[in-house]
Amino acid sequence: MSLSLLLLLLLVCSAQASHFYGTVITYYPKDTNTNGSVRTCTLSFSPTNSSNEGPYAVQLVMEDFPRQQITLFQTNGSQVVKTVNDAIGKIPIQFVLRVDPVVPSCTEGLYLPKFLPPTPANRAQLYAPVSQTLEISINAEANNSM
Repeated sequence: MSLSLLLLLLLVCSAQASHFYGTVITYYPKDTNTNGSVRTCTLSFSPTNSSNEGPYAVQLVMEDFPRQQITLFQTNGSQVVKTVNDAIGKIPIQFVLRVDPVVPSCTEGLYLPKFLPPTPANRAQLYAPVSQTLEISINAEANNSM
């Protein structure tokens, strides 16, 4: 399975466009809330020539914002008020994006990986209960490789 395809499908929020040696990795907000915060977004990679093949380090920060003003109660008894503009949490995400050579066909299952069960559907929303690990199983196949 091509890791680069999998990572391009990763939906993240709160990223910024970055430029790497003639290559552009851009984030596109897809859906926003009434207060302007981003609900969903897509990360896109656009190489400018074949010499852009290889690994790229990507660093993003996902931020969680309340939909309305909330009050958080700390274990020491103090309270913190968070507005829709105050991040509740920030999670750094780091990964390596590997850009493969151009292939002669983009038919799923030929060179381009075809996702198989139990891979979650495109745009699936998965929930992670507090203090529990969320494991996402992904399966894909392609008949040819470069």
